[in-house]
Amino acid sequence: MNSPAGSWSARIAAAAAIAHQIAAKTLRDALFLSHFSVEKLPQVVVLSAALSIAVVLLASRLFTRYGPARVVPWVFTLDAAVFGLAWFTLPNVPHETAVAVYFAVSALGALLVSGFWSAFNESFDPHTAKVEVARVGASATLGGVLGGGLAERASSLAGPRGVLLVLVALGLLGAFYVRRFTRRRRSAVMSPLLKTETGAAVVVEKANILRSPLLMRIALLVTLLAIASTLLDFVLKAEAQAHFPAEQDLVTFFAVFYTVVSLVTFVVQSSVSSRMLQKAGLGSTLALLPLGIAASAGLASIVLKVWSAALSKGVEAALTNSTHRSAYELLFTPLSKTRKRRTKVIIDVLLQRFGDALGGLTVVGVGLVLAQPTRGLLWAACGIGLVLIWLVRSVNQAYVSELVGNLERNLLKVEAHQELDATTRRAIETTVSMNRKGLLREIERRQAQKISEAPPSADEPESELCNLLALCTRRDASLAERLERAELDRRLAPCVVDLLSEPRLAEPARGYLERLGLAGVGAMGDALFDQSAPLGRQMVLVELLAKTHCPAALAHLWAGLDHGSPSLRLAIGATLVRWRQEVGLPFQPSSELVLGRVERDLERDDWLPDSLDPLLERGDHPLLRGHRIGSPRLLQAFTLLALLYDPEPLSLAMRGLASGDPVLEGTATEYLENTVPKRVKQRILAVL
Repeated sequence: MNSPAGSWSARIAAAAAIAHQIAAKTLRDALFLSHFSVEKLPQVVVLSAALSIAVVLLASRLFTRYGPARVVPWVFTLDAAVFGLAWFTLPNVPHETAVAVYFAVSALGALLVSGFWSAFNESFDPHTAKVEVARVGASATLGGVLGGGLAERASSLAGPRGVLLVLVALGLLGAFYVRRFTRRRRSAVMSPLLKTETGAAVVVEKANILRSPLLMRIALLVTLLAIASTLLDFVLKAEAQAHFPAEQDLVTFFAVFYTVVSLVTFVVQSSVSSRMLQKAGLGSTLALLPLGIAASAGLASIVLKVWSAALSKGVEAALTNSTHRSAYELLFTPLSKTRKRRTKVIIDVLLQRFGDALGGLTVVGVGLVLAQPTRGLLWAACGIGLVLIWLVRSVNQAYVSELVGNLERNLLKVEAHQELDATTRRAIETTVSMNRKGLLREIERRQAQKISEAPPSADEPESELCNLLALCTRRDASLAERLERAELDRRLAPCVVDLLSEPRLAEPARGYLERLGLAGVGAMGDALFDQSAPLGRQMVLVELLAKTHCPAALAHLWAGLDHGSPSLRLAIGATLVRWRQEVGLPFQPSSELVLGRVERDLERDDWLPDSLDPLLERGDHPLLRGHRIGSPRLLQAFTLLALLYDPEPLSLAMRGLASGDPVLEGTATEYLENTVPKRVKQRILAVL
């Protein structure tokens, strides 16, 4: 599969960002624990979280005004400058530099990673992002391996100052490649949605997180995960300081730990993340991290050793940067740029730091209550993991709802952007008018039909029924008045059905059949399969059958999906959806039955462009609602799917696939992947 434009630059930028993060964490932990006791850690965590608030608020404003594509390279550059300054100050003021490095890594480190992923998911539609995020994520985890290895080698050769020089180089490399890949994406993808640079051309939305169910759930997810991560981090550092008191030993331990975690992350990202997203979906992929936290923290609470503490923190870190990162970043792709820019950095960094602060306070509180706080912290982390397992299901439901909202917002913009010119409109209107005239001529053509039911036997006396049958045979004009006051008799139904082809008798015949109701279902259902009948008559029969709301009528209509003409099948599908919306079907066709019908219709080769003309002329299709679509095959597939799923999002997805805009097509494809079975989705995309 060919890589999208800018893909390789994005992978290099991701590798630089995560390599920088791992090397920075290695240096941060080693410097702090070599100059301060672990008891000081909760206070520093809380203070760094407070500092992050100011950084996040400023970054959020900059992201909203200029966009992450412009701001993130400058954040990388600033980060490199900070570590360059630390290189000069470390020999003279080591304690102050250790604290400053801790603050810088906590504030700028998370901002760098969040900023990179913001630039990434603004540059790709949801479906392309799902495919590409696995590749970029694999590069990021490989960068983590390199970052841990570089930190260990640099520390061995030049001490902590060597690691600072590595961080300077990685910061500058990340700045260059973030700018490079965002520029290439904007120039390569011809979509008004990706071309938008600032919030001015985007639908203005309030960015209050509380107004968005998806953002509320993401915020809670991030906060709880941050608390659990802080608890596991404290347990690991307490055990590490107890076993490795020397500074060089601590640097080596954390370098080896983060390198091993990065290797595991790379393996998981390369072999599991992509398959989980494609086959199990977003919700199941998100659930892996809470499961891992609950299981590993529970094990460590039973067997509390340095290796079990490293295992619990390692499982959390590896899953966070592999499966969870791949799924988490996709949660933001349906959001508008305005909302994404205002809220993502707040959630990624501010709420992350808020969770860190809560975790630090939890450490202090548990330390005051329990004699062995580490075991209590592991119990708390295990409990948070169990709560998160429940939460991720709700997050996935909110994500699908946001996909639908994204389609609705962006379709309006793209359809306005791609508005047809006046010449094209006149050509379309002329074509539709010509087809309408031809249809009327076909309806007006007299059809010689045999009477479906024999008249009463000769020994019966002359009756009103015999008179009506005779008049029906001759198509007598007096029938218009006679049918309005005639008594209802099911034996007359086959003859009256034939009158639907007569323009002057069609309305009285329709009224009679409508009053006949259930008694006429058999005759109308049989007539539905008459291949020689005019389309106009057949479409009236479809409406009349649906109005009876009876199981037999549904059975006749469902059979008509196999035997009718393309236009009739489209009309039947639309009628069934309306029936389901208005009063509900008398029985619900099974999923396998409907999906099988969808697949067969997608494979049929009798679809013609003018099959749509009767439906477009009527203008009452429940999935079109005044819009047009050029593929009858695609319309029928989505219409039948509306018998199983919500018609409104399906309508938006169908229009998105047919829009010609790559961003809308990707968003619609992502919605289908989260809604319909994979085999059906693949057949729909094959039609396109």
